[in-house]
Amino acid sequence: GNASLAGSFVLFEQGKLPQALYTIRVPLSIDEHPHSEKLHIILESELEEVLHTLHTKGFEHAYFKDHEKTIHKVLCVYASPWYVSKTKKVHVSNQKPFFVTKPFLDDVLTKEANLFEQELASGTYGEEFKSGIVLMEKTIVDARINGYSIDNPVGQKTTECDIVMYLGIGSAPVVDMVQGLITRHFPYTAQDIISHTFPLVVQTALQKIVPHEKNYILCDITGEVTDMTCVSDGVVKNTTSFPSGKFFLIRKLMQSLGVPAEVAQSFLHLWQTGNAQEDIETKIQEALLDVEREWSIYLEDALSHLGDIRSLPQKVYITADSDVVHVFMDFLKVSKVDMTALWRKGLMVGYIGEEMLTRFYNSPNHLTFDECIALDSIFLGVFQ
Repeated sequence: GNASLAGSFVLFEQGKLPQALYTIRVPLSIDEHPHSEKLHIILESELEEVLHTLHTKGFEHAYFKDHEKTIHKVLCVYASPWYVSKTKKVHVSNQKPFFVTKPFLDDVLTKEANLFEQELASGTYGEEFKSGIVLMEKTIVDARINGYSIDNPVGQKTTECDIVMYLGIGSAPVVDMVQGLITRHFPYTAQDIISHTFPLVVQTALQKIVPHEKNYILCDITGEVTDMTCVSDGVVKNTTSFPSGKFFLIRKLMQSLGVPAEVAQSFLHLWQTGNAQEDIETKIQEALLDVEREWSIYLEDALSHLGDIRSLPQKVYITADSDVVHVFMDFLKVSKVDMTALWRKGLMVGYIGEEMLTRFYNSPNHLTFDECIALDSIFLGVFQ
């Protein structure tokens, strides 16, 4: 991610929940707002630290006293800004009926992926994607034959076919660097490493956690960015993001209180627990009002990119650090007179935190519960 980087050894055993053996998370500095090149350097340095710690301290776990020190699968999950995603709709029609075949679908996916690659090479999505890309996900999320949705279109005869696909793309220099460091610390090749984007991981995990929920918006609030994903009928339909997240909030508090990042976060905790002094409480509330106003302007624009705001799902699932998640949940519940007014009135907001995840993932008490690692593990468990 852009706020921190985590690594974990997770044990999968038949009939048991995925269990964390060892987890480490290294935070980024809040004091500076690094540009893309510097963020890349920070990521490389942090990843080196995480992998070294996993290799030295992770293998000290009691499990490895009776088992070979071997990792059987490596999963890399990329959050913003290390990926871009796109949902693409394709319409195919012919006067004469034709059969939908697997080669036909593969050809459609490949053509759209190539077009997206050309778009990325032009610099539309940032300089970091101009040097090459890695296709992490290329998935058909919906197919319609003659206007009717169908689970498996292969073998169907039709004159019209509509396909919706989800493409998850990583920057080649970043992915190559990540895989290179992993293979330096562990005996793998790049072909042994599975790479995915965080929205698809969360959506897949939620299918297991809340299988009855088919329509919702995922709101992932990272350090520098808020990512939003619209899930409709159980599939990812649209994604968008805007440049405001936890670090924007903390920097506002730093500015208002005139203190370093660590102290600002401590004051925020005191305020949340009702223990802040009156003058500090007033300054925090004023700063949060400013943050809410700016964040909500971005939010309105982001929701309009997901679709007609009036018809968007009114269930929102948030992933965010526990120290700020309730602040942003409250932001969503603020009454507005903008285009989000009606959408907000019926809003139901859920936090994807320890309480929700603990039934599907086991983290011993001596380890800090890591929501992202839990979601990654639940995702991987779906395919075990």
